[in-house]
Amino acid sequence: MAASIASPRMEELSRLVAARPWATVLLALLVSGLALQPLQAMDTETSLEDYLPPSDEVSAGQVAYGDFPLPFYVSAVVEAPGENLLSRESLQELLRLETHMLASPEVQTWAYDTNAVVRSPGSAVATALALQGLALDSASDAALQAALGALIEDPQAGGMFGAPSYEDGAWQARSIFVTVTVDKQGAYNDEESELAVRDAFHGFKSETLVLNSMAAPNQAMQEASQATLSTLLPLTLGAMAVLLWFSLRRPTDVVLSLGTVMMALLWMFAAGELLSLRFSQYTFIAPILVLALGVDDAIHILHRYRADHYRGPERALRISVRLVGTALLLTTLTTMAAFGANRISEVPAIRDFGVHVALGIGAAFVLTTTFLPAARLLLDRWLDPDLEALEDSSMLAPALGALATASQARPLTVIAVALLLTGGSLWAAVQLDQELEMQDLIDPTSEMYRAWVIYERDFATTSGEAAGLLVEGDDLMRPEVLRALLETQAAMANDSKVAQLGGQPRVWSIATVMQQAFSLMAPQLGMADSDGDGLPDSAAETQQLLGILLAQGAGDLTPTEVRAFVRPDANGSADGMLIRVSSADIGTMGGEVLLEELEEDATPLEALGLEATPYGQPIERYQMMSTMTDGMLKSLALSIVICLGLLIALRRSWVEGVEAIVPVLLVTAWVYGTIWALGWSLNLVTVSIAAITIGVGIDFAVHLLHRYREALAEGDLPETAMVTAVQHAGTPITGAALTTAAGFGMLSFSSMTVFSQFGILTAAMILYALAATLLVLPAVVLTVAEYRAPPAFPPRADVGASGAPDNVWGENNESMPNTPPRRVVRRVKKVRRR
Repeated sequence: MAASIASPRMEELSRLVAARPWATVLLALLVSGLALQPLQAMDTETSLEDYLPPSDEVSAGQVAYGDFPLPFYVSAVVEAPGENLLSRESLQELLRLETHMLASPEVQTWAYDTNAVVRSPGSAVATALALQGLALDSASDAALQAALGALIEDPQAGGMFGAPSYEDGAWQARSIFVTVTVDKQGAYNDEESELAVRDAFHGFKSETLVLNSMAAPNQAMQEASQATLSTLLPLTLGAMAVLLWFSLRRPTDVVLSLGTVMMALLWMFAAGELLSLRFSQYTFIAPILVLALGVDDAIHILHRYRADHYRGPERALRISVRLVGTALLLTTLTTMAAFGANRISEVPAIRDFGVHVALGIGAAFVLTTTFLPAARLLLDRWLDPDLEALEDSSMLAPALGALATASQARPLTVIAVALLLTGGSLWAAVQLDQELEMQDLIDPTSEMYRAWVIYERDFATTSGEAAGLLVEGDDLMRPEVLRALLETQAAMANDSKVAQLGGQPRVWSIATVMQQAFSLMAPQLGMADSDGDGLPDSAAETQQLLGILLAQGAGDLTPTEVRAFVRPDANGSADGMLIRVSSADIGTMGGEVLLEELEEDATPLEALGLEATPYGQPIERYQMMSTMTDGMLKSLALSIVICLGLLIALRRSWVEGVEAIVPVLLVTAWVYGTIWALGWSLNLVTVSIAAITIGVGIDFAVHLLHRYREALAEGDLPETAMVTAVQHAGTPITGAALTTAAGFGMLSFSSMTVFSQFGILTAAMILYALAATLLVLPAVVLTVAEYRAPPAFPPRADVGASGAPDNVWGENNESMPNTPPRRVVRRVKKVRRR
């Protein structure tokens, strides 16, 4: 029985707080002041590495960018409203942009070793005309259009043109790419170089061109999250403050409740910093969780304090901390354990998120049962020693009593309806897909959002993010290995997620580089191509050619660019190669298809006993999202099991443990059913709602069952005890639910899709938990009560020689003076008149 476990400890705490309120308040304020110190060093920067799960593909990406000097392309999407982007004047303006970027110190710092650090259609056309002895400003229109047509059809250059078309004798394009090639020096998830290039783009001024940078997407997501939360969180707190006033009806209660929760947040972040926990996108959700549960706990404490204030402030404090604190201890333990289950996740950010929330919930419990009642006691001694009981003036209690009576009248009907809704929701949950659009994570007013919209409209099938295959093995510079590379590349022509241009896949490898160089260098080197594959015939010749290319480059490629395809070994051969791929139509979750296609394409390489592992940010992003989604679902299942075990252990009854977990199971299913009904999908945000369900669902249920058991201990029959519980515990439960639901509902007004979805789902989840607790849970408990003996309440070991206590908390009526007359609620059976 929970009371026999927790009540003595909470009794000691209540005595200590009532005896030393000043010391309690000052100690809490001192700890809060000390918590400010570690916050000064808190790093709020997020990194993609915090989300990456351990996998062969992630490791391959680290090898690719660590062992191979790969270039990284930072792009801007350019439009010219009302103008033709491919006109002579626009191309000249693009050349001016390239000159500006090349002269920029930011670009010079991060420039890659290549002959074309900055590329756009401007320089591409100028170079093509120069090969004919022509200049961009003086070439004929026919020569200009011919050069543009050749570039648009070229597999390498064509990706710069967005939705090109030939109209009225001239080439046009809705948008174009300007690309800056940077050297990330192996840190491919570090966005410092991208931010530098973005600043350089912003420094260019033009009357005709509009630039939208696609640099640093993770930084853009973080900036959008911070900006949105900084705007909406104050509104959320304001809405919660207004509803707290309607629930508690005292300004000081509102201030103390919110102040207590804000102190808990301070403690949470300080403890997280001391434990070196990661700060991630999930960390933005942690304050909202702690805010919801902390306000809920404060409402329960203050409601009980007001209900017993007629006994005197000190006595009211002791009763509220002892009785409500016991329930809060149970909810805190179960909720902390539930979020602690996230430690099983493979994603570091989720593991630390679970610890962050558990710390915040623990801090909220400590402050709610110590600082809050102590501060309330000190204020009441000064302001209002004769405070009227809150429940006596409440208009909600009769309505809740009527609701409980209605639920008792037809319990099986209520249970059947709940199960029907749950079954339908579970079916809907199975239909959900895992998906997350990039636009959902970015501020719709930002240039990144506009750039991504243009990219998906004009470039999705012809240009995309870098990906590829890491090929590893011994003595790779053999003709059969090079032929296998070419066969693998040819197979990519049928891949839906590999960019195609002119019927050819946009893929490159050391084999294609050698083919282009061999045709020019073979006569000088005295090499022959007897099989007509465009490659040397022997391993010795391929090694000789590789040595020349690594020293001199190949055509327009510098030696550094050649080394970006191959990792030489000490014997003149190679032990690593890359097939570099430009992805297409990826979105956020398209990496799954790309991964499957690349694995299938690698069959010729694997037939030679080589390891071929796909890599690239599209694949990593897919694995990141799918692992987070799967991990959250596994953590949810484990947390439910842990909570059920704790409830059974603390209640010392498996029946009561199952009863308390009922709202969590129902609400979890209903939330996923709502996601399906709204046409949404499982993503980073919608999955995280399940974690909040555990805290809120268990919290409401435990408080109601706790008050129900208290009424049973006083001698009430189950039906009467449940009505009393719903009336008394239902008032603060309803107040907490409406307050937090309305507060989170403010997030639904966010312009960012993820926050809007989060606000809507959180508000709906809280209202579902309220309905499940006040309607379904009483029906379940009373139905079970018909088939089991009422629980026994044996005397506690700490009771004196006077015998058994008059209630479960070990108090005799003599020790509780001025007890008001108990109100007995009787069920009246209505008789239908004929």
